[in-house]
Amino acid sequence: MPHYLFAFEGLGEELPSPPIAAHRALRCAGILLTRAGWEAIPIEVRQAIAIAGAEESVDTQHVRRLVDAAPMTEVKMLPAHEDPDPESPPSQLSSALGPRRPPSREFWQSLRALDRYVMVRLAPNARLFHRLLDELAQRPSGETFRRTAGWTGAVAHAEVQLTTEIFGRLRSPDHSVAFHAARTAGLRAARLADEILELSMQEPVGPVELAATERRTAGGINVVWQGHASTTAGRFSRGASLLATTSAAIALYDFVVDWVEPGAVTIQNARIVEEPWLAETHDGAPLA
Repeated sequence: MPHYLFAFEGLGEELPSPPIAAHRALRCAGILLTRAGWEAIPIEVRQAIAIAGAEESVDTQHVRRLVDAAPMTEVKMLPAHEDPDPESPPSQLSSALGPRRPPSREFWQSLRALDRYVMVRLAPNARLFHRLLDELAQRPSGETFRRTAGWTGAVAHAEVQLTTEIFGRLRSPDHSVAFHAARTAGLRAARLADEILELSMQEPVGPVELAATERRTAGGINVVWQGHASTTAGRFSRGASLLATTSAAIALYDFVVDWVEPGAVTIQNARIVEEPWLAETHDGAPLA
C-alpha cells in the first residue's frame, strides 16, 4: 500500500476521492477542492498532492502549483491549517481514547507528521478513530493502542426481512452474488451523496464502511445492513451512511422480487442508531 494511504480509507492508487494525506496537503496550503475539482485533475496530480501531504513538512507552494490543474471554479481559498504540535499530544486525544492510556510524548514524537494529523483529525469520529488505532497497533510501537473490545457508536441501520427458505436460496451458488451486488450499490450511492441529496457538501465523501450480517427472528431471518460513511476530512456523514444502507437494502429487495419470489421480502428499521458494529461481534462471517 502506498505510504500516503491508510487501509481504512479503502482507496486504490487511482484515488477516486481525496485521501486524508491529500486533505492535509490542501488544508496546509489553504485550499478547498470540491469533489468535481478532484475528479477533474489527472491521476498523477492526485497522487502528487497525496504524496505532498505525507511529507513531514508540506511544501505549500508545490501544492498550490499542483492545484492549478483543477478548474478555477472548483477551488476555494481558506485560512491555512497548522499541523498538531509534534512535541506533545493534544488534550482531545485523551477523551477520544477513553479508558486507553493516552499516548506518551515519546510515542507521539515517533509518529509521522501525517499520523499525528490523522489522529487529531479523526478524534471526533469514533468509528474511524477506532479503525486507525487498529492500524497503529500493527506497528512495532503501537501496542499502546490495541483495543480489547468491539466498537459501539452511531451507524446507519437498515434491515431486509426474509423467510428462512428465501435466505437459504440467496446463500446458494445460484444467487450468492446478490449480497455483493447490493453492497456495491450501497457503496456507490454513499459516494454520490452530495449529488443524490443535492447537498452543498464542502467535503466530499471519503471512507465508506458497509457490511451485512444475519439476525434470526421468529418470522425468519433479517439481513441487517450497517453503514458508516465519513467525509474526506473525517466527519461522520449521516446522509451518506443512510444512503449506503438503504440503497443496499433496496438492491437486495429488488433482486428477491425479480429473481427469487415476489412478495417474500420487506425493508424495515432504516435509521441512525447507536449500536455495536455487528460484523465485529457476529459469530458468523459477514454476508457482504
